[in-house]
Amino acid sequence: MPKCPVCGQSIDDPRAAARVHANLKKLHASERKDHERQLAAVTAKSARDAKQAAKEARRAAVADARERLDLERRRYRAEAAAAAAKARTAEQRRTAHEIDAMKRQIDDYRRRLEKMTADERGEIGESEIIEVLRAAFPFDQIERLGKGRGSADIRHEVIERGKRCGLIVYECKNVRQWSNGHVAQARKSRTFHRASHVVLVSNVFPKGTKYLYFVRDVPVVHPTIVTHVVRCLRQALVVIAASSGSASERERRADKLLQYVKGEDFTRHMTAIGDAAGDLRMLQVKERQAHNRVWELQTTAFEALEAAHQKLQTRLDAIVSGTNVSTRPELAAG
Repeated sequence: MPKCPVCGQSIDDPRAAARVHANLKKLHASERKDHERQLAAVTAKSARDAKQAAKEARRAAVADARERLDLERRRYRAEAAAAAAKARTAEQRRTAHEIDAMKRQIDDYRRRLEKMTADERGEIGESEIIEVLRAAFPFDQIERLGKGRGSADIRHEVIERGKRCGLIVYECKNVRQWSNGHVAQARKSRTFHRASHVVLVSNVFPKGTKYLYFVRDVPVVHPTIVTHVVRCLRQALVVIAASSGSASERERRADKLLQYVKGEDFTRHMTAIGDAAGDLRMLQVKERQAHNRVWELQTTAFEALEAAHQKLQTRLDAIVSGTNVSTRPELAAG
């Protein structure tokens, strides 16, 4: 006789046992579905929880990375500011040292100049004057003379179209104060060489004059405008030596030209040229000094910027790669 699979009692009706088995099967299937639903719900919840945890972990990681990046940026700005301040201090010290060195050099030049004789100081600038004269009058014969008794410093023979037109001699003085003896020496040189004109090139002038001053028949000329004055004297010699026109007419025109050179209008224009040339030379010196200073400052700033940028980039690479910054010697040193 069949028995109940639940309680173990005998069952009179054989079909009842089959029904019990069928009901049990349905019950097991229902329980299995309930278990599967519960498991699915638990799995889904676990997935949601895991996803939420991962999202929160990412947020925390991003926040931490941003915080560390902000820290590195602040540190970079502080280092860049410190580097710039250090560069400025170094530049100020270097500039001070250069100024001191220049002052010492100027003092040395001044002492050496004070020990030189007037003749030795007169040598200064003669080679430069010869260069500008040769550049302005390339077809003339211009030469530097020795220090013979009565001899001039420079001899200038005017040649126009192959014809010798006359002679100009130069006395060059680079001295500390004006002396009328310079004019007397210039006249002796003109007589000694039998020259048509003598030009006294000087860096100092009688009180109240500059650039161009005539002591009767001797022009005292500053080196800045020497070629402008000589061009007029040379032109007078060329006019006299010209083949066209009568001799008296040529001499009249040459004398008129010389009188204009000695006049106030010519002197005023030469003074303006000298002032402009002096201003331009000073501007060039200042501009060169300014350019050198700016280039040095730019180089120092670029080097400091590059060093700071390299440190920042290295730290950022370490953060992205997850490397501990403090464990890397090259980062810890920065």
